[in-house]
Amino acid sequence: MKHLAFAYPHRYRPARAQALHGALILLHGYGSNEDDLFSLTPFLDERFHVLSLRAPLALMPGAYAWFPLAFTARGEAVVNAEDALQGVNHAVNLVREAAQALAQPAQRTFLLGFSQGAVMAAALLALLPQHVAGAVLMSGTAPPESLAPQPDALRGKSTLVTHGLYDEILPVHHGRALVAWLRRRGANVAHAEYPAAHTIDEAMLEDLDRWLGARLDLAGN
Repeated sequence: MKHLAFAYPHRYRPARAQALHGALILLHGYGSNEDDLFSLTPFLDERFHVLSLRAPLALMPGAYAWFPLAFTARGEAVVNAEDALQGVNHAVNLVREAAQALAQPAQRTFLLGFSQGAVMAAALLALLPQHVAGAVLMSGTAPPESLAPQPDALRGKSTLVTHGLYDEILPVHHGRALVAWLRRRGANVAHAEYPAAHTIDEAMLEDLDRWLGARLDLAGN
């Protein structure tokens, strides 16, 4: 697969390894764009077709969001449930079409979201169970409860939650709240915290690549 039949703004890297393939859909954070997380692709398992999506809400040239955010006087992000719901509703069809364009089995299709993208990925994992097997959720927070009210919405899904202990945008208690949100819905959760701020450092990158590779191996057995 050299070209992707997918018209929405994105960046795409086809799988390079001649082996079992998977699909990885990237969801960037607030005020970023599709190039941001795509810069991680040289460090990701080459068995994955990687598709990085652009969020729909334009904040300024080159800066996009999945939904509006407010910020406290200390610079911490505040998620409004109604805004998040609108963003997720828009993204459901987008991610469904992206998964279909990547044409990999659902058990080998994963999401990776950072910050606001992690909120999106967690909600989408619950809303698109027939398309996605699991997600890496980095420096995020729990979606509103109303986005996945069923207690078994994530039964059988695998997640990796990473968070910096010194995160100033979404302090580490947000990551712990996300872990609790996932577990209440039946997800299998791996959780790690790092001596880092609101960023993706080398240790996180190594851990997420190892986790994704292991999930792909399991899906192929």
